[in-house]
Amino acid sequence: MVVVYLFLLLLIVDFIYVSIVFFRNKEIPQKKLTIVSIVAVIALSGIAYCIIPGKTTDLYAHFETIKQISFDGFSAKTSVDNLVIIKALFFMISKTNNYHLLPMVITLITYSIYFFIFNKMYYKNNKNLKKIDIINILILFFALCNFYYIATGIKTALAYSLLALSFYLIDINKKKLAYFLILISIFCHGSVLVLVFFYLLCNFKLFTNYRFVLIFTFLFARLASVLFINIPISIFQYIGEKIILYINRSTFTLNPIVLVTEIILALLLIYRTQKVIICKKNENDLNLKNIYYIQSLLLLGIGTIFLSDIILERMLMLVAFLIPKLIILENKNKKNYFFVIDIFCSIILIVYFIVRLINHVSFL
Repeated sequence: MVVVYLFLLLLIVDFIYVSIVFFRNKEIPQKKLTIVSIVAVIALSGIAYCIIPGKTTDLYAHFETIKQISFDGFSAKTSVDNLVIIKALFFMISKTNNYHLLPMVITLITYSIYFFIFNKMYYKNNKNLKKIDIINILILFFALCNFYYIATGIKTALAYSLLALSFYLIDINKKKLAYFLILISIFCHGSVLVLVFFYLLCNFKLFTNYRFVLIFTFLFARLASVLFINIPISIFQYIGEKIILYINRSTFTLNPIVLVTEIILALLLIYRTQKVIICKKNENDLNLKNIYYIQSLLLLGIGTIFLSDIILERMLMLVAFLIPKLIILENKNKKNYFFVIDIFCSIILIVYFIVRLINHVSFL
């Protein structure tokens, strides 16, 4: 526990320092922002390393899988056989006999990717961003892509962070590396195939014109699962099985207050993306595509809320990485009138997941 407190203290000092620099200057110098980001990543990764997962967490199941692989080798039959990258990662971790490296590595990768994207976008657009916008971007990320899911979820955090990085690389025209990362992310979590499919659909006007049909996803989700299962490719069958699992599970797994808060944030973000789409006549096609994509993810999350709230959570997790694109474009068209609601809802989510972390794990 002493080590956890030290990393927590480091994180608090880092936060206080960046707050002082932020409010005393027009903009944060690039070198200082880089150092602050690195310290934050180290502190969060250190805390993740110290986690002892409770039996109800995904991380506990992952530790059991690693234990199985350590006995039977890479050929062991596990729940991640279709996810080659994840199984390879588990195999490497098993060789160290230190399972706590797993949440540390995932946390390190996830937050490194986010701060890399954030820092690049900040210095490219800092003249168009107010301090309130920066706070808005950061607090929404830490609320929607919370530490609990990153440190204990593993597969989703790694897959979605790599996917978000690939979208950023496409934006800056580094497509070969982006396509490679998309391929890697597919073998981290099967749902990435669906997310990439929607990203491609945003190239077509037929889809973007009728995107609000996604609100009725719950009506054809079971049909989609049957189609995927009948495709003779293991990764597609894995997706089909996951869809059925989500359909058949308990509809609401979250605290009702948290669920309502996430729905409010999702609906608000749908409204905000729509306002940008209507106002954004002079932006390039790629910017428009990004906004359509964010909105499609949110519509998909709302459209499946009657099946399982976990899908909305996952969609919000990916959207958290893409929020800077929305707020940068939004800021060109009007003032940020949503700051108070964002802050209020984000604080509810952050507090909830801190409590959930404390209740479901212990620390070394």
